[in-house]
Amino acid sequence: MKYKLAFLIFAILLTVNIFSHVPKDSFLFLHDEYLILSDQEDFKQFFTRNPNNFGIANTTVMLVTFFDRLYYSLTFFLNISTLHAQMVLYFLKFLLLMYLPFVGFSLINKLFKDETRVGDFEVFVISLWYSFNTYTLIFLHGNAFALTLLLAYVLAPLSFYYFHRSVFEGDILSKLKFIFTLFLMFFSLYVFAVFVMLLTIYVFLYAFAKKITFGKVMGNLLSLAILFLPLLSMFILIPYELFVNFNITTNLSGGETYNMLKGGLLYQLLMWFSWGIYTFWSPRNIFTFSQYFRTFPSLVAPFILYGIVIYGAIKKKTTILIPIFLFLFLFFIFFSKGAQSPFGEIYKYLVENNFLFRLFRSPDNKFGFGVIFSMACLLIFVASSVKKSVFIPLIIFVIAIQGFLIFNGVAVIGENKKTSTDRIISLSTEQQNLISFINKSNLTYGYILALPTTDFGHFEVGSNDLHIGQDLLPKFLKLPFIHLADNTGMSSKLYKNLSGLIKNEDITVLANSPIRYILLRYDVKRADVSKSLIRELKENFKPIYTTKMYELYENTLAVPIIEVSNSSISYDYPVKHKITLKNVSDPLDLNFYEGFNRDWYIFPIKRSKEVNLDANIFDVKYLWQKPAFADSHVLLNNYGNKWKISSNEIRSLGNEFFIQNADGTIDFDAVIYFKTQAIFYLGIILSGFYLLLVGIYALYIIKKR
Repeated sequence: MKYKLAFLIFAILLTVNIFSHVPKDSFLFLHDEYLILSDQEDFKQFFTRNPNNFGIANTTVMLVTFFDRLYYSLTFFLNISTLHAQMVLYFLKFLLLMYLPFVGFSLINKLFKDETRVGDFEVFVISLWYSFNTYTLIFLHGNAFALTLLLAYVLAPLSFYYFHRSVFEGDILSKLKFIFTLFLMFFSLYVFAVFVMLLTIYVFLYAFAKKITFGKVMGNLLSLAILFLPLLSMFILIPYELFVNFNITTNLSGGETYNMLKGGLLYQLLMWFSWGIYTFWSPRNIFTFSQYFRTFPSLVAPFILYGIVIYGAIKKKTTILIPIFLFLFLFFIFFSKGAQSPFGEIYKYLVENNFLFRLFRSPDNKFGFGVIFSMACLLIFVASSVKKSVFIPLIIFVIAIQGFLIFNGVAVIGENKKTSTDRIISLSTEQQNLISFINKSNLTYGYILALPTTDFGHFEVGSNDLHIGQDLLPKFLKLPFIHLADNTGMSSKLYKNLSGLIKNEDITVLANSPIRYILLRYDVKRADVSKSLIRELKENFKPIYTTKMYELYENTLAVPIIEVSNSSISYDYPVKHKITLKNVSDPLDLNFYEGFNRDWYIFPIKRSKEVNLDANIFDVKYLWQKPAFADSHVLLNNYGNKWKISSNEIRSLGNEFFIQNADGTIDFDAVIYFKTQAIFYLGIILSGFYLLLVGIYALYIIKKR
């Protein structure tokens, strides 16, 4: 109870310390953070298709930020302001970051009590180090330690405990608890992958060292796999997107960030789990306090831990746990250095030839998790061999050094320097006015192309104030946004075509395109738009909104996103649009200017007195309903979708799907639907139902015992 109270008080103090610096009309935005800022953005959270950049896949991004999205959906439902939502979220993060690892490591300590003989206070201090070290500092600074990622990190000790009991004791309740914790960890794909590596190596080393029959171990592993497989229904979209619905995009490789690593094994041993610590990246310096890591206490801190482990391992010769976790520690240190020497070719070969290994394109902050977890376990296993009066002060010293920038708030808030700003953001009057103009006006539905096209960089958000990170405007606007950047996920052919607008100053690429509006912006600290191109745009298109920071032009040569004659169109959801066709006689073309994808289908709607698009889109019926015109679905202009609509084919659907007019033409209603969404819904239903069964069975076992 005393530790729970300590965690609660500490979480409150950390949260108050951070937000005491944030004015009530502002919020924190940490460049890579997942943050929902408007009703428009909240509405699009759980769709597998993001309408920005001509429609891009949202599957993996949605899953790896799943719990963050759930949280922000709740705060928007409760009408909680962004600032207050962040305050509560940080409090929850700090509380989880301290409490759950302590529970997990306490159980691990009890599990191996005959070999560890460690007191509760030592475990408390070790779990605090697991909560506050350079790894957690890096994620609190880099992406605000996204809730989905944080859950995986804090559940790892608890999940490891349940795994050991499941495999080596065969306890059924532990098996159910393990698959539940592993399911929650799965959303954070790369932490999950590293954790599975750790468990795989551990189980075979432990079984071999203890001379446990491999048949028994493999039997329990198989039962765990069988129990866990139904939960993967939630993630069926990932292999589906990779193998079935694969599209070539501009960010296929995701960047070779492993080439930025330096220092070989030394930097990883120093626990510098981010190349941002030692690499200055213009125009933004990721870690503004990078010099702190080079101070004497910071350099010494990790070697204090190594000294404790080495000393304890020498004195404590009876346990096989120490050599097992020393091997795990060295294994993850080796891979966290990426393609650097020694034997960097192994890592590079795996990344470039195994698509699953691409999860580890940034190996330092991926495999760094394995390093930290292994080290925390080693500290537990050696603690009894070191005098308590020495062990506890040394660990507390390391916590104070490695967690100092978390405790004083700098890791979260950032700093104002020549190459950086803090993360306290408030929208400027110019931004608010532009957002209000677009969202409240009756502008025709179409894409907004931003020039200069910076989706991630320096943005002016007020007088003498800068925001470094993601572009804020798309997070507020109701119309889909386009950034001509090579990391956006749009079709590579389309990107090549549109980039000619800037490279060749060729505005003809805007003719007959669905880019309805061009936003010239002067809040971007970048100049990739020439004066002659700006002059051409101003000469050919009329301004509909002009301020000091923004000029919005309407492209009079644009076409609708959905183009078909004699029709009315409703853009209801990013994955579902209703079309009503009138007086169809001869075959006509339906052009849909989102990125081409085979999963776009046209489904007919049965006629009734009142035809409405389904109010409840949480359905899976489109997985079994037969689409219309599927054979005529082809690529349009190297990126879009095109169908041939035939009156004869409409008639062949049945009389309930059309109305015959007096002149022989027909009227027809349909939806254009992205079938991947239905697969996502099916996965939620299957995983949710199975979780319910697992929970009921677990309660039955607990009651029986």
